[in-house]
Amino acid sequence: MRVPGNIKRFLLVAPALILVAIVFLVPLGHLVVFSFWKAVPGSNLPERTFSLDNFERILSDIYYFEVYWRTIRISTIATIVTLLMGYPLALYVSRQVGARKSLKGILMVLVLLPTIGGGLIQTLGWIVLMLPFGIINGTLIELHLIERPLKLLGKDIGIIIGLTQAFMPLMVLPLVTALSKIDAGLEQAARSLGAGPARVFREVTLPLSLPGILGGTLLVFMAHLTSFVTPLLLGQGKVQVYSTLAYQQAIEVLDYPFASAFALFPFAVAIGAWLAWRVAKYLFRLAVPASTGPVM
Repeated sequence: MRVPGNIKRFLLVAPALILVAIVFLVPLGHLVVFSFWKAVPGSNLPERTFSLDNFERILSDIYYFEVYWRTIRISTIATIVTLLMGYPLALYVSRQVGARKSLKGILMVLVLLPTIGGGLIQTLGWIVLMLPFGIINGTLIELHLIERPLKLLGKDIGIIIGLTQAFMPLMVLPLVTALSKIDAGLEQAARSLGAGPARVFREVTLPLSLPGILGGTLLVFMAHLTSFVTPLLLGQGKVQVYSTLAYQQAIEVLDYPFASAFALFPFAVAIGAWLAWRVAKYLFRLAVPASTGPVM
């Protein structure tokens, strides 16, 4: 008996779908349910009655919006810095062709090497570097560039530095892929027509590498938004961001319902905005039907 092609394709993706359902959709469903329950003071068990108190608490306290905004600000700055630092590196790596192709492999291994130890080890290393009399401050003081140690730990700047280094591979890999696909003949043709290096980059290389820029930026920005270990350790408990506040409410305060609501609120706003945009677009099409021909 011959199995239809559609069933074959479904069987191929079925294990991945099951895995996603188990590790993502089921926990997400639990978060949604928990967000509408209420915490009982002095108890680990929530009150299993439908309530909007958690969302009202978020909307009524500006502090939580400040945490959201701080998270977006830090993530945006760190993503921009990662792009500005990662693009030249990716451009150099992608240019290693022919006899230097082996160097490209070595460079890619070096780019990915920090991910082997995980975020915790990298962050602990940054703590040593950023201590008041650590390597960074000690070097700057010895060079007489500063008179007193810079406060890097417990500040936004420390978190931004840690996030930039931690997720650099997520930016470099898509950029290397996009830049490697650019035909070298296009740049040579532009130079033969009198374009200088800056103009070749601005009008040829940069536009053709936009898919890599967009892909890397999206990956890195989302990773920065949800990063936990780096903000927790480098923030020293003085800088609250989205992930650390959710952890605090769930693990330290034991307010699982509010932690669930706090974690889901940005996604609810994003989905609501997307649905509103789709509805508005649909209503606009109904109100202004497409023209069937030229107006006489």
